[in-house]
Amino acid sequence: MGFVILTEKSVRQRLRTFAIYFLYMALVSSIAIALHVVYSKYTLNQAFHGVSLIIPITAGIIFGYLVAYVRNGHQPLDIEGSAEIYLRYIGAACVVMTALNIIHAEFVIHIDLEPVLFLAPLLAGVFVGYLTARVRVLSNRLLKLSSTDLLTKTYTRKTIDTILNAEIDRANRYGGRFSVIYCRVEHFADMILKSSHAEVDRALTVIAKVVRENNRSSDLLARYAEDSFLIAAMQTGIDGAEKHAQRIKSGIDNLQIEQIGKVTCSFGVTEFIRGKDDVPSLIHCAHEAVAQAEQNGGGCVIISQARETDPPGSPRNSQGRRNHTAELVPSID
Repeated sequence: MGFVILTEKSVRQRLRTFAIYFLYMALVSSIAIALHVVYSKYTLNQAFHGVSLIIPITAGIIFGYLVAYVRNGHQPLDIEGSAEIYLRYIGAACVVMTALNIIHAEFVIHIDLEPVLFLAPLLAGVFVGYLTARVRVLSNRLLKLSSTDLLTKTYTRKTIDTILNAEIDRANRYGGRFSVIYCRVEHFADMILKSSHAEVDRALTVIAKVVRENNRSSDLLARYAEDSFLIAAMQTGIDGAEKHAQRIKSGIDNLQIEQIGKVTCSFGVTEFIRGKDDVPSLIHCAHEAVAQAEQNGGGCVIISQARETDPPGSPRNSQGRRNHTAELVPSID
């Protein structure tokens, strides 16, 4: 999925990437213009026309982009995707239109090429490239809207299930580990009855922000139900996921939301078992741990852990998980 929530760190990284591309394209374009001027005046002994700069500038931008792409570790220019898309499509359309113009002039109508003859194909390239890029950008925005919870700006349940399915396939084939943290807001029904919808929405937004701030860049966050969030902690075992959940819990415990007050959450943590788990069994295990946390009074983290070294005779369910393996984790406060 193409949706990425921008943080201060990611914005700085994107601006740095943009600066690298801009500097290289400007540098290469300047070199191309200088060479063109020297070649026109001192080699061809022809009068210099400003319109003739179109070709070296276009070539400089294209080659500058390629140099920056290699220099930046094959990381494309990406300012929320739009700038890169417009640059690529307009550049490609201009190159194609210019090539077609040269072929038509040289091999079809047999006329000498003049710089002014490149104006029409370049303008057509800009127009066609812009329209094509616009369609692509709008398609990306529709995809982003379909995969994003509009209130909390997190993944939707359908999206995170799709990502987890792909991650499970990858882990089963190539190895790897990840854990799932299920977070449920306690007393949510009472919150709805006592507060307005706007205040409840603000509370969910604030909770999502706290979770996001405590996540790593590789972690995934989704609103899994009306009162619940799901965190997929990639390349993280059960111990790391438990510590992660405790950090999130501490951040939420420190909240004092206007008109609502203190909010608490229950957490269920489980780790993916290679060759045994699928998305429903993984979520079910984490959900049962949350239910156990609520039975224990709430505001705590429960580990529901499937162990490969269960004692002999330990009952397992159909997914290979031991029943009643929930462990109460004391708060780090």
